[in-house]
Amino acid sequence: MSNIDGLKVKTLIHKLGLKYQLKDSDIKELVESPYEFSALIIKNLKLDDITNLEELDKIKKNFMFTGFAKIFINPVAFEKKLKNNNKLNLNKWKK
Repeated sequence: MSNIDGLKVKTLIHKLGLKYQLKDSDIKELVESPYEFSALIIKNLKLDDITNLEELDKIKKNFMFTGFAKIFINPVAFEKKLKNNNKLNLNKWKK
């Protein structure tokens, strides 16, 4: 994020804090919490242990961010990956 965008975000957070009589840190925590929760859940998924689509259907794999994005596992791409490698290497995406 650029310095200008960072300043805009801080200003918006401060305005919301004044409007709802909350600290800036509380507003920031409310805004960031859904993304932190999703990141934690995604990191804890045991995708390397999944060997077929039935096991994939058992796990929660959809995250909706209203007005922003949807994160999901594409079953067709997942099945292709299983057929090609029979083992997933998702560590390159995890930090």
